[in-house]
Amino acid sequence: DTLWNFWRPTNHIGYTVIARLSHDAFFTATTGPTDPYFSETWVRLPTLLAGLASLFAIAWMCHVWGWSRATPAVVLAWAGHAWLVRFGVDARGYGFVTLLLILMIGIVGRAIQSGRWRWWLLMGFVQFYVLWTHLGAVYFPLGMAAAALAMIWTGDIKEDRLVQSTRWLVGN
Repeated sequence: DTLWNFWRPTNHIGYTVIARLSHDAFFTATTGPTDPYFSETWVRLPTLLAGLASLFAIAWMCHVWGWSRATPAVVLAWAGHAWLVRFGVDARGYGFVTLLLILMIGIVGRAIQSGRWRWWLLMGFVQFYVLWTHLGAVYFPLGMAAAALAMIWTGDIKEDRLVQSTRWLVGN
């Protein structure tokens, strides 16, 4: 039921699956009259961990794109940003989406720099997971895919542009 309960785009399935796994693994419901039916802590913990992971992801993203000197300022700014503060603890999929979008920027950078299949396929997986988590975020993966293709055809790359474009196409 968790995997296929997509009646409206407000159900963030990518988050719901992870939250359900977390809750089912660490919480045991008891039958007492005042005992809780579920644990809010175990439902929210995956989003909190995704929010914390986004701090490391943004540092990695800065390193990939050659912004190493700006990394401390960017991480500090992200740590106090309203999106992280709000969505990093919300029992919704937005915390996962912010983490995945940051990772996508770094993954696209690695894919363009190295030309390796694993980065292009990882980009495709992250795009899928973003859309599975929140369909309203469709514009960002589309924009990143378009930007990646533009960088392949206009930038300095290690491999043949046609080979890179084929990997880009398969990854998308």
